Amino acid sequence: MSFKSLDDYTKADWLARNTHGPITPDTLIYRVFRVDYLQNDLESGVLTLVNPCYETQQDDLENPLKEATFNVEGRSHNLFRRLMSEYYTQSWSLTPPSWGVFGQGQDTVRVACKAATLFDRLYDADDPFASLYYHMAIVSYLPSHSITDRMNNSHFESFLDSQGLGLLRTVTTIRSDFSGEDEVRLVYVRSPRDDYSHPLRHKVLGTERELCAHHFDWSGIIIDHTLCPTNTDAASGQRLTDTILKNAHP
Repeated sequence: MSFKSLDDYTKADWLARNTHGPITPDTLIYRVFRVDYLQNDLESGVLTLVNPCYETQQDDLENPLKEATFNVEGRSHNLFRRLMSEYYTQSWSLTPPSWGVFGQGQDTVRVACKAATLFDRLYDADDPFASLYYHMAIVSYLPSHSITDRMNNSHFESFLDSQGLGLLRTVTTIRSDFSGEDEVRLVYVRSPRDDYSHPLRHKVLGTERELCAHHFDWSGIIIDHTLCPTNTDAASGQRLTDTILKNAHP
């Protein structure tokens, strides 16, 4: 049996390796955007991801490692807060989300794209550490007590591994209350270092650095879109439609 060296991996190999769950090249995924937010991303050439935490999701168990404490030599330490503050995600669904669940009170649009194409466009293959920084994973759903028990009763080293998959699981495991969202999640780990010369492909925004606008080529990404029927600003909706159509072909 022959084994491929990591040096021989192509971008397609890395994309397949960093896709977690039954996602095929033809898998369609869906997301409801606010019209103004998507318009801004399209015009700016970015894909905006969010740091999952209570402040952005209003959920104590979103990114639980960010606030988890561990006993080390008789003292309680928050060992992962800084690291988990560098995780940014964007949520999509394997089935078309119903209106009213997302963007309540705002004009919204539901878009569809191929999961593999979206991930391929986000993944920066020129970054020598890209295999550690970019992931796409189908979300796992657990009861609240199961998530809490793992945070409270695990040794901190159980979350550590050379590929960061232990940490990835904490931002792709959600309370079972939300299982109806059928979520697949893009994950980008922002890891700036003083000795790292690769050009950064993102801009961090917000008072708590909760948003990350990642450089992104939207051409050919959106293959279908539907404006919410209760939207009130027809002009903004038409402007967005025109922009999507303009970006329809790569």
